[in-house]
Amino acid sequence: MQDYIRPYADIIVKYLLGSEQNKDLLLSFINAVLADSGFTKIVDVELADKLNEKEYFSDKASILDIKARDEKGRLFNIEVQILRQDDFAHRSLYYWAKTYSSQIKEGDAYFNLKPTICINLLCFELLKNLDKIHSCFMLSEKSLPEYILTEHEIMHFIELPKYEKLLEKQEISIDPMSKKWIEFFIYEGKEKEKMIVLLNDETMKKAHEQYKNSLLTN
Repeated sequence: MQDYIRPYADIIVKYLLGSEQNKDLLLSFINAVLADSGFTKIVDVELADKLNEKEYFSDKASILDIKARDEKGRLFNIEVQILRQDDFAHRSLYYWAKTYSSQIKEGDAYFNLKPTICINLLCFELLKNLDKIHSCFMLSEKSLPEYILTEHEIMHFIELPKYEKLLEKQEISIDPMSKKWIEFFIYEGKEKEKMIVLLNDETMKKAHEQYKNSLLTN
């Protein structure tokens, strides 16, 4: 009997969201996160780093992030963190800075820079004083937080362990598709009855099938 492999394991997430054949899943996931924060959904997405699946699965490498670009040139960096890192906010900001600054070379005009959005899927509670499973941070004026300096820096944190606690307290308000993705990452592979409900959605059905395929490939 095969050991349970978590759907948010790096190797699974890379297969689900980082391969050409599953770009529709990547688009769905990104749009779910954007919709949950009140942003406009994107129309198309392309992978910034191409995945050679045979090399990847044979290497058993740990790929920490997925880079993608939308139709307007905006960059997305999706990262999954399983083990607790209390300084993860600093790490995410560092990765944002590297991704953002990599767009231009010395001497290039700054107006060529495109917004960079980090989406962090966490398997631990990072923001313990916030009763939100999904938090979104931007650069704003200290005394007027509604005044946003720029939309070039956006960081999302999705803390999976908060979901069931907030659900039990009936203190959760979330975009329907975002809810499905969160439940997929929590329940896939271990909560059959809850997955049956999710499989009524075609996107979740494909995600489930690709999860099973990734186990066979791995």
